[in-house]
Amino acid sequence: MTELAVIDSNNYAAMAQMLGMAADTGENKSSLARIKIHSQPIKGKAEVNGKTMNVDIISAGSFFMANVDGNDVYAEKIRMRLFMQRFLYQKYDSSSNNYVKTVMAEKLDIDLKDDAGNFNCGKPSGYIKDFDALSQDMKELIRSIKRTRSLYGTVTFIDAKDEQGNSVELENVPFVYDVSVKEGYKNFGDVFNKFSQHGRLPIMHDTILTTAERKGPSGMYYIPVCEADLNTVHDIVDSDQTLLRDFKAVVENHNRRILSEWEEKQVAKATEEEKELAESFVEIDVEE
Repeated sequence: MTELAVIDSNNYAAMAQMLGMAADTGENKSSLARIKIHSQPIKGKAEVNGKTMNVDIISAGSFFMANVDGNDVYAEKIRMRLFMQRFLYQKYDSSSNNYVKTVMAEKLDIDLKDDAGNFNCGKPSGYIKDFDALSQDMKELIRSIKRTRSLYGTVTFIDAKDEQGNSVELENVPFVYDVSVKEGYKNFGDVFNKFSQHGRLPIMHDTILTTAERKGPSGMYYIPVCEADLNTVHDIVDSDQTLLRDFKAVVENHNRRILSEWEEKQVAKATEEEKELAESFVEIDVEE
């Protein structure tokens, strides 16, 4: 049975822990729509000074949510109401064209089982004091593993458009947003810390997001820039309690899947080791 989750705005300490705020403040697969950042502009034709020209219908760096009522929806600015966050490691596996992922936790201070049958997607436990002393293979492995902040809440796209540039509405839609780019990850940590400094829960306020352009080795990319809006205050209603339980169920389902696959990989490893051990035995003939 899914654990009952009740939002109590008068019990900040307990709620801060349940909502996953502790990692930033120092305190102790789902059907959800996913928010992403669209790194390339979408071109279209428009009439400018009497001439038909190619223009950017959707700007690069716009937020993006796929297949909302049959449309892909974009906006340069969005407003979130954050219900909770969780943390995980993930790593892209080119051999399977998929991601290896760990279970989700409230903080990244413990070893997390992953669906490849390992821990932390292969990242060594604990703090690495001398990164330069590691082998090149280990360095590359660690660089490929992304710590990820998985955010849950409701979102409104401001001045939303579809991919043809037509105005559409997207308001208060439940979402999940995985943030693994280092700077964006930190930006959200600063927002949760600001809420904590004011003794406020994120669900009680809005968080406003835009994006900023950055230049990387493989080209331009965009990071989320977020700001806590303490001026907007939301009351906690029954539907919020239900939605929080739904978000927690999504996390629990993810963790059950990861743990099941971890167990299967452990059984496979044990079977292979037993096979190798059996093959290593040498039959000895005993003379009578």
